[in-house]
Amino acid sequence: MKIGIITITYNSHEVMAGFLNSLFSQTYTDWHLYVYDNSSEHSVEALLSEYGRPDAYDYVALAHNYGFAVANNLAIRHAISDGCDAVLLINNDTIFQPSLIQGLVESSYEQNAKIIAPKMLHYPEENLIWYGGGYFDPKQALKNIHIGMGSVDDGRFDTPSWHDFAPMCCALIIKDVFEQIGYLDENYFIYYEDVDWMYRAKQQGIKVWYAGNLNLYHKVSSLTGGSKSRFTVYHSTKSKIYFIHKFYKGMSRYYWLVRYFFSLFAGLVIKRYDYREVKVKLQAFVVSKDTKVKYNKKILLYSDSLVFGGHEQMMLHIISSLLKIFDHSLVLVCNKQNKKLIAAASLISNSRLSISLTSVKSKYGQSVRAFFQPIDVFSLVMRLRAINPDLVLVAQGDIELGSKMLLACRLIKKQVYSYIPGAFLPSELKLPLVSIRDFFSRIIYKIPDGFITINNKFLAQLKLLTDNKPVYVLENFVQEPMSSEIRSLDLKLVTIGVVGALTKRKNQRFIIDWLTKTKFKNVRVIFFGEGEDFGVLSALVQKNHLSGRVKFAGLVQEKDVVYRQIDLLVIPSIVEGVPLVMLEAAIRRVPILATDLVGVSDFLSKEMLFAVNDISDFENKLECLIQDHKQLSRMIENNYQKVMSNNLQSSFMVKLEHIFNEILSK
Repeated sequence: MKIGIITITYNSHEVMAGFLNSLFSQTYTDWHLYVYDNSSEHSVEALLSEYGRPDAYDYVALAHNYGFAVANNLAIRHAISDGCDAVLLINNDTIFQPSLIQGLVESSYEQNAKIIAPKMLHYPEENLIWYGGGYFDPKQALKNIHIGMGSVDDGRFDTPSWHDFAPMCCALIIKDVFEQIGYLDENYFIYYEDVDWMYRAKQQGIKVWYAGNLNLYHKVSSLTGGSKSRFTVYHSTKSKIYFIHKFYKGMSRYYWLVRYFFSLFAGLVIKRYDYREVKVKLQAFVVSKDTKVKYNKKILLYSDSLVFGGHEQMMLHIISSLLKIFDHSLVLVCNKQNKKLIAAASLISNSRLSISLTSVKSKYGQSVRAFFQPIDVFSLVMRLRAINPDLVLVAQGDIELGSKMLLACRLIKKQVYSYIPGAFLPSELKLPLVSIRDFFSRIIYKIPDGFITINNKFLAQLKLLTDNKPVYVLENFVQEPMSSEIRSLDLKLVTIGVVGALTKRKNQRFIIDWLTKTKFKNVRVIFFGEGEDFGVLSALVQKNHLSGRVKFAGLVQEKDVVYRQIDLLVIPSIVEGVPLVMLEAAIRRVPILATDLVGVSDFLSKEMLFAVNDISDFENKLECLIQDHKQLSRMIENNYQKVMSNNLQSSFMVKLEHIFNEILSK
């Protein structure tokens, strides 16, 4: 089990040495340290370098002090994207025995536990319990209770057992838990973020294994000035009030808020608090009551597409990522004929996702049809009223697709955003009846409250088409494969792969036409995908006697199976955004040759681009790729590095969280 050890620093230079000495003395060795620094005046990076283990840690200096929850979330995603099976969230004002991590990992295996915490003692006292197990007290507004706090460590708290709560001062958490319940609520700057998260775990039936046979020593409040400091009093109060707002509703919420308010004055009378402390608590009380809870929203994601292509796959990635990041409830509404989309969505196992099927679908000339199909539009209005989402996100391969849902949202003034891979008009796509379709498409572009697109050039184009409405860029992402050796092209035999739905836009016919004329006779082609043009394309292959050189493989879900079979990916499309298949090939170091389109040309060098439907240009570019092995290797490596820098899941999730925080706060 690979462990990502996560510690958040803020002027921690005075306590860090003891923590690092304990860490680098561990008997368990399969770990990597992630130090995220909240803009400290005194960096600990130099101290880390003294241990001579640069491969053992990542140090990330944040530009601002974002607080404990934000920094932890960033580090957790970093660790999981690096392949860690679990994360150990641990304070750096701690010291611990050499067998701590080994013991936590063994407890995880032995008890099949997903959250494991050791016994925690005060330091420097060493014999006083700080945490000996924990639970939530419903008689104190779900206050987190540390069992044994302040008691002498005399063996009473050594017995391992199941509990409901553990502080994130030290907690080993299996990565699957974050997928199930989400990350830390970033409304907490410090304090109660762990209480909130652990309570959500309890709600999902996940318990904490208390490993009482393992010891950790905690220099309690050493970095925040002590329990009576203004910082501690203010932020602990603010966080507690927010916690009550979040988890209590109706009269029970008012009961606990009123009770807390009067407890301040009672505390003055019995001299539990002084006037300064009460003043600070009241200030925090006032600020916290206006804090908007980010969670428990409802988002409807809509697609009436009949195909399951790259854009639909990315929409599912958005769904699964939102479930990991937030506690929102999601509803996917899709066409009942899109069996592949339904099957793929059903694999996302989460109680906060529901799937609703509709008979509404997009057809030829949908930008015009949308305005003359009131039954479909009003059926979507009724569905919107029944679900009552806070936000609707419509996945649109182009502006015509999904336009009926946009109209339905406009009719009842429901906030709606378009998730669209490009900014095209029907005339740019060389479609029939372009004048009337362009007219209605321009109207549809002005309906959404904003857009999410996949490329900065499309952002600029959307701004022009939409009267400068909000536009966010969320680049497609791909999973990093197990291996990706650089390919070379061999004149003896070249296998070209064309991956995508068999449609006129994907333009597979161009490749068949080229095969009938090319001088390269040792080339074969595999078409991966399904679609409406299969009959036409297969007939064309038969007519030109190309059956021995062309294979229709159908839809292959396993990406590595696709790219192991080919030497070159060709993208002959008439129109594209930023093709997912291009990124999939690039991260596997597969050569690419594609049409010179906006989203594609931003990624590929000119040597890998050819003019749309230009057989001569395609032939010349292919010949150059085959003959110049050194240049081809350089271009392949350049493509690979671009994907690694911009198109991995970790950066995708950070941007997605930022985008939805902004949209939902409007």
